[in-house]
Amino acid sequence: MEFNKFAASILVAGLVAMFTGKVSTYLYYGGSASHHGEATEVKRGYTIDVADAVAAESGGSAAAAGPKDIMPDLAAADVAAGEAIFKQKCSTCHTAESGGANKTGPNLWGIIARAKASHEGFNYSKALKEKGGNWDFDALNHFLYNPKQYVAGTMMAFAGLKNDKDRTNLVAYLRTISSAPVALPK
Repeated sequence: MEFNKFAASILVAGLVAMFTGKVSTYLYYGGSASHHGEATEVKRGYTIDVADAVAAESGGSAAAAGPKDIMPDLAAADVAAGEAIFKQKCSTCHTAESGGANKTGPNLWGIIARAKASHEGFNYSKALKEKGGNWDFDALNHFLYNPKQYVAGTMMAFAGLKNDKDRTNLVAYLRTISSAPVALPK
C-alpha cells in the first residue's frame, strides 16, 4: 500500500510539471509558434513607450517629431552624468573599455565615427547591417531616442532615452571612450 502512495505522488508531480510546462510554453510563445526546431521569430513581451502614449493623449505625435538636435548642447554636456547613465542603462548589455568583450550588445569603445554594424565578433541584426553609414553624433542621438524607429528590425531591446539632456550627456560620454575622441563640430 505504501508503494502505491509513493508511485501515485510521483505520477501526480510529473503530471503537474508537464501541465505547467505546457501552460508556460503557451504563454511564452503565444500559442501560435512552435519552439521545437523551427526558425520562427516570435516577438516576446511588449514595449510601453510612455512619450508616444502621452503625445497620443494630447493629440500630438512624439514619434513623428523625433529627438531634439543635441549638437548645440554637446560642448557643454556633463560627461560624468553621461557615464552614470551608461552604467545605469547600458552597461548590462555593453562594455566600454578598449578591447572589452561583447555582451548582449557590442563593445562601444570608439563608437563615434565607427561604421555601423562593424565591431569585430558581434552578430548584428540584418536591419542594422543594411542601415549603412557611420555612427556620428546625430545618428547616435536618433538611435538612442528610439532604436526601433531608427532601425526597424534592430535586435536592441532598449525602448529609448527620451530625455534630451540625458541623451546629450550619454553621447558626450560615448565620445570620450576612444583613444582619439572625435572633435565636436563648431
